[in-house]
Amino acid sequence: MEGPESQYDIVLLGASGYTGKYTAEHIVKQLPTDLRWAVCGRSAAKLNGIIEELKPLNPDRHLPYVEVCTLDPRDLEALAKKTTVLINAVGPYYLFSEPVVKACAEAGTHYIDCTGEVPWVKKMIEKYEETAKKSGAIMIPQAGFESSPSDLLALSIVNYNRTNFKAATKDVTTTVWDLNSSAISGGSLSTALGILSAFSLREISSAGAPWGLAPRRGAAYPSTPFLTRLFGTRTIPGLGLVTTSITATSNVPIVQRSAILSSYGPDFRYHEYLTPTSKFRGVMTHWMLGILGIVLITPPLRWLVKRFVFKPGDGPSRESVANDSFELRAVGEADTAQRQRVMAKMKWRGSAYDWTGAFLAVGAGVLLRVAREREEGEAGKGGAGFQTPAMLGSVFVQDMEKAGMGMEVMEVEG
Repeated sequence: MEGPESQYDIVLLGASGYTGKYTAEHIVKQLPTDLRWAVCGRSAAKLNGIIEELKPLNPDRHLPYVEVCTLDPRDLEALAKKTTVLINAVGPYYLFSEPVVKACAEAGTHYIDCTGEVPWVKKMIEKYEETAKKSGAIMIPQAGFESSPSDLLALSIVNYNRTNFKAATKDVTTTVWDLNSSAISGGSLSTALGILSAFSLREISSAGAPWGLAPRRGAAYPSTPFLTRLFGTRTIPGLGLVTTSITATSNVPIVQRSAILSSYGPDFRYHEYLTPTSKFRGVMTHWMLGILGIVLITPPLRWLVKRFVFKPGDGPSRESVANDSFELRAVGEADTAQRQRVMAKMKWRGSAYDWTGAFLAVGAGVLLRVAREREEGEAGKGGAGFQTPAMLGSVFVQDMEKAGMGMEVMEVEG
């Protein structure tokens, strides 16, 4: 189908990629049937093939149009002007997606992606924040598996404390409580390897620090005891034994940016860990991540690892991830004399890529509603610039629950 001259509601860029296909499926299943949307990529044949696969999922909905687009800046500028919201599923982001960000920031097009490349996100904020604020564009990077679960868990606890205790939040700690997951896609592995060549260790360290993406620093983090740094394990009230999490360096800076942008509390701190099955495995996980870090920063070893990864766009088969599941738990403390403690639990049945596709589709739907409220005069350009998944608020959580995500928030004993 050739695209109409009228503006689209949503364009999915990178629809033929591994994550893009999941995102297209969730658009079909979760968003309104009269949505004006388009799938976009370099190959019309691949895009039309995806449309054929989408037809049985919801025969009542409008089919997407096809937009053939290269990553040439002129093509992307034209594409951004055609749509209200653009979902960017083209990675590695540090290699390909700066022109996409630039085009959306300049056109006032709302933008959402699923990168976990924190150094790249920091660079985009520094270069295009003011441009996006002037145009009214809301830019939401890291809205997939990294870092929506962490950001929405923290937001849910913060909102609970505000509503029930009229209080700020002192801290939130999240752990991946239960993990049943298969291999990761070639794109993700390729990105993890390539980003170490694109950014210096200093840039990576700066961006991955707790306040690396925040507009200003918040409360100082206490120093970690030597034995904890050596062995990696610790015990958190309400969560039990935890160890080092590989996702913390991506997720913590996003949550801390949310904390500053939305005033979670003057002393707010966020931590993230992984729940091991035993203390021994917790220590081994910590040490293995340390070894992995050494491998990744050593060019000859990094080259060897590249030979064994999936090609970008490929990944585990649908059959191999059919039984994947996740459960994350978070505990937070209200900033009151009573120091009430709140727990939030989040569950997803499916792969991390399926979950990411749901976050992108549902998040784009929420962004579209924000845009329509602006058009109807219910909101100005407030919130423009680089935001976080939490900016989409409790409605994002509620819509994800409709998409199959489990969510509970409750007060617990200290």
